[in-house]
Amino acid sequence: MSEPKNAIEQATLDLWRKGVMTADEIGLELGKSKNAIVGMVNRMRQRGVDVSRDEVVMAKRKLFHPVPKPIPVQLDDDPKGYEKGHLPVRHLNSRTCRWPYGDTRAESGVTYCGDVTMEVGRSYCREHHTKAYYSPSRRS
Repeated sequence: MSEPKNAIEQATLDLWRKGVMTADEIGLELGKSKNAIVGMVNRMRQRGVDVSRDEVVMAKRKLFHPVPKPIPVQLDDDPKGYEKGHLPVRHLNSRTCRWPYGDTRAESGVTYCGDVTMEVGRSYCREHHTKAYYSPSRRS
């Protein structure tokens, strides 16, 4: 069984075996990157150093990291209050036309047509669909 080569490897191994810190946290503690820590542990493992972690601590650690619940998004305005061609991006859905109006460099920004699309999954209303797409027979 091989042993760590230097003090940094020994400190990394000690922190790694405790199982309390992630590779990123160990890296912050030792002034190294997460990838440097993972690489060091893998090289020690290849040399035959026992790099197993404390499984009891690791199991407890997983219990204390619940997945945060998503925060519901509240819309500022009622989309029905906008006229055609002035719908903000936050009010677009699968049934609204995405034909842009305006300039991204302008202070007012870009608004969208917002009319009802031809069918679900289409990007444009009937009027803008004919402008955006044309059949090969219309080419001249």
